[in-house]
Amino acid sequence: MRTSRVWVGKQLTTYEVESFLRAGQETDDVAFRESLRLDADRGRAVFFRDVAAFTNFIGGHILVGVTREGRPVGSLEDLDERGLRRLVESFFGGRLLLQYKVYELSDRSPVGLIFVPGIAQHLVIIPRSLEAGEDSLEAGDVYFRRDGRSVKATSADFDLILGKILRARGYVMVLPPRPYRKPPDERIGRPLDEARLARAVSRGRQGPEMVFLAEADLETPRGRSDLVRAVAGLANARGGYVVLGVDERGRPVASPGSLDRRAAAELVREVLGEDLGLEFGEVSVGGVRLPTIFLYGADHVVAAEASCGDPEGPRDRYVAEGDVYYRRRTETVRAGTREFEAIIKKIVSAKDYFRIAGPW
Repeated sequence: MRTSRVWVGKQLTTYEVESFLRAGQETDDVAFRESLRLDADRGRAVFFRDVAAFTNFIGGHILVGVTREGRPVGSLEDLDERGLRRLVESFFGGRLLLQYKVYELSDRSPVGLIFVPGIAQHLVIIPRSLEAGEDSLEAGDVYFRRDGRSVKATSADFDLILGKILRARGYVMVLPPRPYRKPPDERIGRPLDEARLARAVSRGRQGPEMVFLAEADLETPRGRSDLVRAVAGLANARGGYVVLGVDERGRPVASPGSLDRRAAAELVREVLGEDLGLEFGEVSVGGVRLPTIFLYGADHVVAAEASCGDPEGPRDRYVAEGDVYYRRRTETVRAGTREFEAIIKKIVSAKDYFRIAGPW
């Protein structure tokens, strides 16, 4: 018999609603909204962002008809539970059992409460872009509740999200957990000696553990963003090599520029929030010495902590805060549902999780 709870979180009572309003500030599981304005793109974008953040958190509540300071506005727009569910499910493409209830406070002011249950066993990702100015949503974004706001998830937030998912799936971790810097024979990935690496590059085949970049100059926005994307994608996969100064077929380019190792390490630390243990080296291909970077796969989700590149240029040349990349075959892509499942499996094997039962 299945005994697992698919949803996490709980509804509030009238007393609890009034207690939150008296406190006068939003929390990680309560948001205040004067109105939803679901007939406008901006209103829908803010609402979808809150829903995604609460579902990835432990559930939460949207109080409608309330100012940011927690004061009832005295009126309430016309909302209904079935309409809210249809709107959310049409956007996210899945069943999210929102619940809606209208409360009458002690001063007879009406306040609407939307209960958004947390989803225990998988991640909720923004499925498609929605233009709404500063509140625009982009396909692939993952939101979480932090400091009373719905924000793009960081690496630390992903640790909490994945911990919730793994517990719901019946996994526990042996204590004490192993540190990230494991002995070389236990880390994710494996380095190659120079001869084997040279042969791999000469074959001209990129793959899940091999990335070719033509530009080694970190002074250009493209050079910076390409390097960060490549490193993040390998870290979230199973590690591997970035070979700089070669075209997509592994042939040395005419003017690749030189790689400043210190600048590269600082760039990765600045954008990804950690150094990831980059190992710099060189490999000889066709009589040319090419700079290389090797890194092991991370045992956690690596998300961009800052932006990098030209925001006015192509999206695949720009790293935005909150982006999670993954190395899929010969491409570095923004992680979607399939890629996050692969990351979860890798983390389970890397951090001594074992399954005792479940899902609960």
